[in-house]
Amino acid sequence: EIPLLAVSGGVAANRLLRRELPAWAARRGVDLRLVPLEWSGDNAAMIAHAALLRHRRGQA
Repeated sequence: EIPLLAVSGGVAANRLLRRELPAWAARRGVDLRLVPLEWSGDNAAMIAHAALLRHRRGQA
């Protein structure tokens, strides 16, 4: 049983998945979380944020 499915990163930009996953999740009672399309192009924002946090801690 899958209680929650979070889809992010480049995978979340896939049009077929964005179209089909909501119905799949509803049939199975899965709480589906899709990031907004404008935030799903790649992982650059997460990498940049992680680098900023490391820099602030003096680890970069």
